Amino acid sequence: MAALRAEIAKKVKANAEKRKALLLQMKSMENILSSHSAQNPYLNNIKLENLLLRGIPQSNGFSIDQASAAKFIKNQSTRARKLAARALIDTNLYIPHSQFIATFRKLLDPFFRNIGDEDYIILSENKTKSGFFCTMIFLFLVKEGLSIGKKYKYPNYIYLLNGSSDVKKARRKEIFSSRQSVKNYVFINDADYSSNQLSTWTRNFASINAEFYILRVFTNTYALEQLLKGIALGEEETGDGWIRIRKNVKYMFAKSLLTLKQKIRKLSWVYGSGGPDKIYNDIIKYFAGCDLGDSGSIMNIYFDHKIADFSSTAALALTMGIVPNNNAYKGEYCNFRYDNEENEYHDYQTYDPLISNCSYNYLFDEYTKKYNGNMNLMRTELDDADQLLRCPYAWYKKINYETGEVDLTKTRIIQDGGRGGGETTDAKFGGNRRKKTRKRYLPKKKSRKRRRRRRRRQRHTAKKKKV
Repeated sequence: MAALRAEIAKKVKANAEKRKALLLQMKSMENILSSHSAQNPYLNNIKLENLLLRGIPQSNGFSIDQASAAKFIKNQSTRARKLAARALIDTNLYIPHSQFIATFRKLLDPFFRNIGDEDYIILSENKTKSGFFCTMIFLFLVKEGLSIGKKYKYPNYIYLLNGSSDVKKARRKEIFSSRQSVKNYVFINDADYSSNQLSTWTRNFASINAEFYILRVFTNTYALEQLLKGIALGEEETGDGWIRIRKNVKYMFAKSLLTLKQKIRKLSWVYGSGGPDKIYNDIIKYFAGCDLGDSGSIMNIYFDHKIADFSSTAALALTMGIVPNNNAYKGEYCNFRYDNEENEYHDYQTYDPLISNCSYNYLFDEYTKKYNGNMNLMRTELDDADQLLRCPYAWYKKINYETGEVDLTKTRIIQDGGRGGGETTDAKFGGNRRKKTRKRYLPKKKSRKRRRRRRRRQRHTAKKKKV
């Protein structure tokens, strides 16, 4: 009995310490008053405004280099891989920062039509997250709209929800219970991919007497289907660019995109026999992590400010530029994928610098030395917290919101105005050198043709001299 009492007392003490830690974290969270631009510490910073609305100097320049893309397709070792590589390039959508901001602007009018003259509060993430980045863009677009006579208004407060999921949940509960007359709460971010997490945590809002708005610049058809599961919509519950996903939750978006699988089905006639599902499975198998267990939510998009995880987009393969061989995915989940691969004729791997303004030297050097040509191992580093090996890099992680500056020196983004192909100014990533193409990677036929032409010219010149 005494042992049982001691165990209960220990659990009570542990729970008390946990609650105390939660309260300490909650007290340390930052609230930003933004009911007027003069009271917000950031909105009068012109340098920050230009950075967020116009992007970094390299913005709008991270498109796929078409010459490198052609080599990337040609360098694949089998017909199946060539078709998959071609489909990966054809279905990719790059969203430049100028397009992102132009699309973002389309969110504001329907949002303010919905809330009318009522006040609202924004719930956001910490300053290194895309949620805060998009919240600040939203505020500057409100400022822009007010300057041209739009009937916009600033939020009463912005609450930053930092810490663990328990902390965030406790924080939301505290905010909702302590609110005064404000009944509109807003969550802002750039895009949804599968929306599985979103559809789960919005259930927590059902018992709260308030209206919630989920604002997304981009969404996709799969995410919308997931959000609408089990919901019988009437005419009054849908609108221009928004849907009511719960009694008190509206999901608003500026543009809906097709998933990778849907895009391939639309283009299936281009790729001949085998069907769109085989092309899709081959893209996942060779370029997107070799996991065929996904539900069809994977996209093929990337932004100037972000390239998402393998679980969200196949575009992460483009930041690697690796032409895979049979050893590419040696690992726990992937060995069986390459059994009886037809016509495999080389055991080395090449890479092509696919995305402009991205350095590929350091990436490929580290890939071959550190990972011994194993893409499956390299994925773990691409998915790490800092994501420094991704390009375009999520530069919102490095923004100093007080000064309006961003430090990109330790990323793969080229700093000297180049267009790509392996240049960077950071010593860690190879200095200002340009990686020479190794001769063994050159197509042998072209090399022989060049030598023949050179010899013919030499013979012709020698004959002229004799005459």
